[in-house]
Amino acid sequence: MGNDLSSTTARTLIPLDDAACWQLYNGTNERSEAISIFVAKQTFSVECRRSIQFLKTIRHPNIIKFFNGFKTFVDQDSFIADCVHPLANKLTNQDIDSTAKLCLGLYHLSQALEFLHEKVNDEIYNNF
Repeated sequence: MGNDLSSTTARTLIPLDDAACWQLYNGTNERSEAISIFVAKQTFSVECRRSIQFLKTIRHPNIIKFFNGFKTFVDQDSFIADCVHPLANKLTNQDIDSTAKLCLGLYHLSQALEFLHEKVNDEIYNNF
């Protein structure tokens, strides 16, 4: 598919809360499309691996699209996905022009949570 780390450029570390289990980088792929690169912190490797496996199975327009998973040279679980920006970073931005975008983003977030709660939760419980 060509979406591996070697074909990405202009990677920028995005600050996250210290409690986050990922390091987040934004970059571009070989087609100059914006992407995000998630690199698992070593202390959360099991949880991150489960998250990657789960994300591979989810399809919803308001949930990030998984492009490719890989291991870093120091054996960290990682994956490339749609370009994302942390909600906490957006909430601190007081730009009036972004207020409508923020409201739309929160609406999309609520739709994604509803999907996960209703559809995915039902599938998980029906498999036991």
